[in-house]
Amino acid sequence: MERIQWIDFVRGIAMLAILLFHTEVYYAEHTILSYHSYVPSALMAFAFVSGYLFDYKQQPFSMRRKLKAILRSLIIPYFLFATIILLGKWILGHSNLSLGDLLIKVITGQASWYIAALILAEILFAVIMKLTREKRLAMVAVCLVFYILLSIFHNSFGQSFRDSIPNWWRWQEALLILMFLSFGDLYRHYEKRLSWLNTNWALIVLVAISVALKIVVYQFELQMLVADISISYYSIFLIDGIFISLLIVNIARRLPKLTLITFIGRNSLIVYFLSGTIPLFVSMVFNRIGLHYNDDYLRVVLVYIFVVDFSTISAYLISRYFWKPFINWLLPR
Repeated sequence: MERIQWIDFVRGIAMLAILLFHTEVYYAEHTILSYHSYVPSALMAFAFVSGYLFDYKQQPFSMRRKLKAILRSLIIPYFLFATIILLGKWILGHSNLSLGDLLIKVITGQASWYIAALILAEILFAVIMKLTREKRLAMVAVCLVFYILLSIFHNSFGQSFRDSIPNWWRWQEALLILMFLSFGDLYRHYEKRLSWLNTNWALIVLVAISVALKIVVYQFELQMLVADISISYYSIFLIDGIFISLLIVNIARRLPKLTLITFIGRNSLIVYFLSGTIPLFVSMVFNRIGLHYNDDYLRVVLVYIFVVDFSTISAYLISRYFWKPFINWLLPR
């Protein structure tokens, strides 16, 4: 399938946000910019464009073809890269878990939480699409029911009870992602009718609403935590995710090609797997040579530039010389 430039841009922006978050965590050893102001938005925007591509040019929908695509693009990369990265951390002594525990972590979908949740969400969405016979409003309605049930589960039961239920393959986070997959797919299905969302007036409105939502989140200190879910108001989380996704799409559609960002977007899966390892490594190097954070955010910016550079170079090398040859050998198209 021919690549869509604005899709790569949205994914690239999402990965840059994740790299920034991890850079702050590893270098400054705490978040400086509010996690709730940008990380959930980046993750849901990524899910939104994944939904856009979910059934792109597939007429009629083929469950077998879609499951094979999920296997090729998500499941195999998850098991391969998650295993390699965890083994690397274990060998270097950055993990307190035994080798057996690490294996269990990979098998139960705990090694890379977002990718695991995305895998499960896409499988669920494929099943929903098949059962509803591709009726988009019915698909969104089913996903909304799951979203509401998730909110009831989190708001009606105590933390100890929720913790007693294994979150294998991050099924709770998957239900969040599922909702945004459905909106992305709905947007693609009615794209011509929704073309007004890409106008200048729509941009102004989307900016105004998105800024207002972020002010509410900041002023009232609302929780918007996606991993190990902690969300104050699911309604605000949903509205915020939708408007931010539409805003980023509006901007992405009108910008010229930005090579670095679109390249990161094209290799977003690899960059995501590296988003914990490379910020950790670069932060260790800077601290080792005496360039500690010391409440100087310009140093965070410098570290972040190195993180982005190393992530980009590593993604290029891994994609060209390892991943593409490997997956084409394992699963020829």
